[in-house]
Amino acid sequence: MTCRVIALVLTLIAVGCGPTRTAGTEKLSRSELAVLTIRKHNTMPGTQINAVKFDNGMRYDIKGNRSFYLTPGDHEIAVGIGPSLQGASGWFSSMEDITVFIPASTGMISAGKTYELRTWTEGLQSPDEFVSRVAEEVEP
Repeated sequence: MTCRVIALVLTLIAVGCGPTRTAGTEKLSRSELAVLTIRKHNTMPGTQINAVKFDNGMRYDIKGNRSFYLTPGDHEIAVGIGPSLQGASGWFSSMEDITVFIPASTGMISAGKTYELRTWTEGLQSPDEFVSRVAEEVEP
């Protein structure tokens, strides 16, 4: 009996892992989708990514590195940036709740490919090009 319970728990954990399915991806197979990974500390010093929205949809909180399934195409993305309060400064401040959404576009993404959100320091070098293509293809 105990082995069955452990096996069930391990199965549920394994099924729940992996990229988060966004709107419109529920009935598609993994091979028909792209994966976009967002790293929480992918911003300028003193800031972090707190949340993201795709195509004006649901808000997804970013607590660490997080990956999402997206349908192929170009998606509107709103990246929520907030202060990065490390150590004791975070214990006594409510500033971590402050999030400013910056609108951008993923650029064209393809099924079966893996992408990563480009670093925000790249955006400082060419902001117009950056907001039109924030997703960069990476090797899986």
